[in-house]
Amino acid sequence: MHMIYLFHGENTYAAKRQIHKLIERYTDSTGSDFGLHRFSEADEPEAVIQAITAVPMFSSSSLVVIENPSQSKPLIEALSPKLEHVPDETVVVIHDPDIDKRTSWFKTLQKQATVKEFAAKSRAQLLKWIPKAAQKHGSTINKEAGELLLEYAGEDERRLEQEIAKLANSAESIDAERVRTLVRPNPRQTIFTLLDALSGGDIESALQYLDDLRSQNIHELEILAMLGWQVRVFLVVASADSVSDQQLASDFGMKPYTIQKAKPIAKRVPVGTLQNAYQQIIATDYAIKTSQHEPRVLLEQLLSRLHDYLRQ
Repeated sequence: MHMIYLFHGENTYAAKRQIHKLIERYTDSTGSDFGLHRFSEADEPEAVIQAITAVPMFSSSSLVVIENPSQSKPLIEALSPKLEHVPDETVVVIHDPDIDKRTSWFKTLQKQATVKEFAAKSRAQLLKWIPKAAQKHGSTINKEAGELLLEYAGEDERRLEQEIAKLANSAESIDAERVRTLVRPNPRQTIFTLLDALSGGDIESALQYLDDLRSQNIHELEILAMLGWQVRVFLVVASADSVSDQQLASDFGMKPYTIQKAKPIAKRVPVGTLQNAYQQIIATDYAIKTSQHEPRVLLEQLLSRLHDYLRQ
């Protein structure tokens, strides 16, 4: 088999980190980046084919990285028959995160390449990874702070790494209070906290969370979409009878933790109330798109109505 690698899967951060390591290893061993070639789906197929099939002339080897080729039909049609002609001195790395496993392109790569899937880490895996990442940055993080960081930053490994670096730079030991002070919650976490406040009768805090979202330049329609998604999650959980979290997550395309997290509110608020709240969100979406009223005012009025519904 030729030295061809296919990296795919939704964890693009891990895949690109692996590509970066390969590039570093290559430049360290050759002493330069002269034989390094990088392409994407936007490049001309002829240039890519030339890079992967030509025997290196001015370096002992070459490394060719191709990003997202399946986004260009002419590129994969040109590449497929040429992969078997890659010289021994050339290493080809194909990063195709969203490759369709049903296609002839994927089947060709299965025959010609070493295939590695970079799957997203589970919540449990991330909770184990966070202390190791903190240690790498010269710090420690306790369990409570790690869980809170995951809530605030979400399961985006790239953002988690950035936030850990920032936290570690501020202290040798990271606690939950430091996370609250230095890490801005991701918008979906803020939406959840906003709805939790409304269901508890705290309209003032809910309006403050709304202001936090606006300060991040998130449009009112995007805020509505997130509100609708979260209320729909509550409805799914509230309507489920004797169905496991895993099954619910699979049926509705959600993660099991999303289901678990929604349970306290979903079990506290009646299904009919949640349905009314969802209809109010849809009505506000329509009003923003069709009326002359300020979206900001319509959204604040929606929160007031949701407050009345959810605390019943």
